Amino acid sequence: MKIIKTEIPDQMFEQLHRLVQAGWFTSQDQIVRQALEKFLHANRPEVLEKHVREDVEWALHGSK
Repeated sequence: MKIIKTEIPDQMFEQLHRLVQAGWFTSQDQIVRQALEKFLHANRPEVLEKHVREDVEWALHGSK
């Protein structure tokens, strides 16, 4: 497993802290990992390519 070190705004940190305190997550690390997983899943190259192709198709033919 790799470690990524980053800085986040204070307000975002407080939101993460509140979610953990409320029991929604076991740790702030868990929140960040889950958010990254969802982001990477939604932005897979094949998904992005599909959206680009749909946008091009609409631009070429969808406005009729």
